[in-house]
Amino acid sequence: MTMRTGVRAAPPTASRRMKEPYAPFDLSTDPERFGLHTSTIVTPLGAIVVRSSRRRWAREAGGRATVMLHGAAGSWTTWTPLLLEAERRGEPLRDLVIVDLPGWGDSPLPRRRPLDVEAYARAVAEVLRRLNYWEWQAIGHSLGGFIALHLAALEPIATRSVTLVSPTTFSVAAVARHPVREFGRLPAFAALLLAMRAVAPFGRAASVLLGGLRRIGLLPLVVAPLFAHPARVPAGVLIALARELRPRSFTIAARVAAEWAAAGSDGVGRDGAGRDGAGRDATGTAASRWDGTGPDSTGRLSAASDDVGPGAAGRHGTGLDATGRVGAGRDGLGPDAATPDAAGHDADRCAGDDRSWRRITCPVVSVRGDRDVFVTGDDDRRLRAMVPGLSTVVLREAGHFGHIEAPRAVLGAFHAVNGAEALATADRRDRAQPA
Repeated sequence: MTMRTGVRAAPPTASRRMKEPYAPFDLSTDPERFGLHTSTIVTPLGAIVVRSSRRRWAREAGGRATVMLHGAAGSWTTWTPLLLEAERRGEPLRDLVIVDLPGWGDSPLPRRRPLDVEAYARAVAEVLRRLNYWEWQAIGHSLGGFIALHLAALEPIATRSVTLVSPTTFSVAAVARHPVREFGRLPAFAALLLAMRAVAPFGRAASVLLGGLRRIGLLPLVVAPLFAHPARVPAGVLIALARELRPRSFTIAARVAAEWAAAGSDGVGRDGAGRDGAGRDATGTAASRWDGTGPDSTGRLSAASDDVGPGAAGRHGTGLDATGRVGAGRDGLGPDAATPDAAGHDADRCAGDDRSWRRITCPVVSVRGDRDVFVTGDDDRRLRAMVPGLSTVVLREAGHFGHIEAPRAVLGAFHAVNGAEALATADRRDRAQPA
């Protein structure tokens, strides 16, 4: 497979037949096995637990981090098959920063409400800078891929590459906004979301119920459809993912995706039904609640409940020159010089507007399985139209967890996109030299 990146013309989707053993590794829960330290970093979203190669109080600075962002119903452990594959190949990944996103793993639910995807991305950047990293290469799965795209848009200088593994974007956002109406688009996701919404209001009682289902072996069946061959997946993987099924966290994540779609579906903050980014129609009526279970702590209602509006076609760029690089306003040392608003956000903010992905300047590759029940070919096409130079790879006989089902192929895509970034950097440096 030849993979091209943003430094050349965008390619058609590449397809790779799996020749490696299917799901060869179980999950590991021992960070010391990989030389990782566990620390807690306080961000505006609350405390975030991180496993990293660098201690939180380390004095060294610089270097390039590899930041890993898991998906919903996951934690840092879902990346351990990829780490084990890298070790097996004699190429262990270094400068790792593996985040337990708020509400998952050992990190508590986010304390900021209402919440948007930009807040997640800013929290990740805060974690990286608290560890004294000023540039990074991101790899994100599912929800983590969605966040990684926003991180790259927010931090176009610091983010050197992005590897997406089954990123949940347009289709998931559409179903999250209206799971009944859009049930046929992604039945597995719609069914899981409706189930999580049904039990989320019961709080601790829901946890007891799910714990009972897990003990009698039924809960792993819920996550089995996410894999192409669930019978061949190590039992520990299914058990760990079932343990991470957290109704409240799941509905919050789905609501974040739904609100992003509602706010950016037509580029001006209103969807095709005339609702604005807060979910209000022309009469000011809110369609549904912030977390899918009831009013948030402030009593506010939010998020529309309707179809996603027009796609990427016809949207204009946001400050990119003809080569796809960011133009004026960047100093080459950090974020752009846009004037922040009263809340501290850039005027060209990215939450709720997928056009901001046009700001991404680094190479991006998106990998998914051909049996993925959360991501579709239409998502790939829309991403290629929106993200400059993005390339896509489809893994045959794989589902939603490519980094568990086919870690060798995902690791290859990761190395390829970072090799392309190195070539692009060298090319820019050469062109900057006087003749």
